[in-house]
Amino acid sequence: MVGLVSPSGTKIICQGTRLRSGRARVDADTLFELGEVSQVFTGLLLAELELEKEISFKDPISLFLPKDWSLPGDDPDAITPLSLITHTSGFPRHVRIPRKGDDPERIRAALGSCTLDKGRNHPVESNFGIGLLGHALETRAKTSFEDLLTQRILRPLKAPHACFEFDPNPEVNQARGHDAEGFGIARAKGPALLPASDGLRASGADLLRLLEFLLAPGKDSKLEPIVSPTLTNQIKNSPELPGEGRGLGWILLTEKGSNLAVQSGAIYGCSSFVGLDLKARTGVFVLSNSIQDVSDLGLHFLDPKRPLARARVRKATTLEKGALKAKEGIFRLSDGRRINLRAIAGGLRMQSDDGKVLDLIPETEDVFFGLTDDIEINFLPAEPGSPPSLSFRNRARTQKGTGQGRQEKTPKKD
Repeated sequence: MVGLVSPSGTKIICQGTRLRSGRARVDADTLFELGEVSQVFTGLLLAELELEKEISFKDPISLFLPKDWSLPGDDPDAITPLSLITHTSGFPRHVRIPRKGDDPERIRAALGSCTLDKGRNHPVESNFGIGLLGHALETRAKTSFEDLLTQRILRPLKAPHACFEFDPNPEVNQARGHDAEGFGIARAKGPALLPASDGLRASGADLLRLLEFLLAPGKDSKLEPIVSPTLTNQIKNSPELPGEGRGLGWILLTEKGSNLAVQSGAIYGCSSFVGLDLKARTGVFVLSNSIQDVSDLGLHFLDPKRPLARARVRKATTLEKGALKAKEGIFRLSDGRRINLRAIAGGLRMQSDDGKVLDLIPETEDVFFGLTDDIEINFLPAEPGSPPSLSFRNRARTQKGTGQGRQEKTPKKD
């Protein structure tokens, strides 16, 4: 599904079915999982709370958490709502979260085992950091984050379908996600642990309303004053990411004279994208119930000069046990994370040092892909005297991994 907003009008284009094997067609009211696109709504909520002087962007986040909670790092007061929403707090990309216990205690336990990385001078996407922000806001308001966002943002926006609840009834107008081979992915039945980060579900009609509001909020709208801070760069530009800034929940792209605000998401086999061209006053959203990243499509609609990625139909192949064993090892990625690859029946099992485990399927002798996550590993040709290396792609981002040796223990998948 694609939605377009421009000075000449709006349009939603729907194609496909809610289930691969079903006949029910998607329409503007079909619910999709938004994944990280949820964060643009969290950004609006944060701006609204600051506008009403209920919080300040630069308040220590500890002011809004239970008094007996401890934050990591040498300077906990530097962790603020602004640093969390712009991914500059130092929280890592992935944080190990215990599986047992009630939700607040799981978040608290994760904080206790987390180490901040303050050595980087550019944003590092951390869903946990956004989730912590959401928990702080709900603790302060003494209501759930879901209710807080609904009352302060979704209802004033008149987003008719946006919600957090999941109804397993197959008659509900909702799209089911699919993996890289087109098989359906089951959605977790319970509420999201980090709803502020990736828990929202919405329809095309909801996202169209969001884009219309951001491009033309109207002077009579109570929320009109929050648009400017939401779409204004809130961080110092980094030499490592030239032409890229951060709004409240948005990535701001300004290279080559462009002025774009974008965000993408992926969860439970659904992919999403929202984007604005602030110079041309146009907006676009893309919703898909496939794990394949749709960011290239959304960016192409905003700027036709940006190329489309080549569509790929992935086909698994079979490798001998010895060929799989030869790929084993520990690799350090450019962002500092380590991944441990071990041979299993039919492929490789990848475990990152945050505890995340994913099985990878061989497409060729050197290319492996994930079925439930848009991840690809490509083993690079060996160079004499150099450790083995690979390229690691997670959705639209690719980085290099350098071999660090081997590890005996085989990770287990839950």
